[in-house]
Amino acid sequence: MMRQTSLSAYQCIREGLGSRQEAVLSIIRRRGAVDTKTICGDLGLPINSVSGRISELQEKGLVKEDHRAPCRKTGHIVTYWTNV
Repeated sequence: MMRQTSLSAYQCIREGLGSRQEAVLSIIRRRGAVDTKTICGDLGLPINSVSGRISELQEKGLVKEDHRAPCRKTGHIVTYWTNV
């Protein structure tokens, strides 16, 4: 359970998000550790529209790198993101 002060701080940060940032953050919060291509698939957006939003969310302290692992489809090493 989140403390009220943490919830209030999170709400203040979240109010400054754009719609795509909000959509990306929502996927990460709902799915847990997730890679960029999965977020792209869920949102129906190209990777360049999502990777920039992840960087912005990282700068705001809302998401962080969880781990790196092989992609289930391609086998390439990819980054999995999680919310802070």
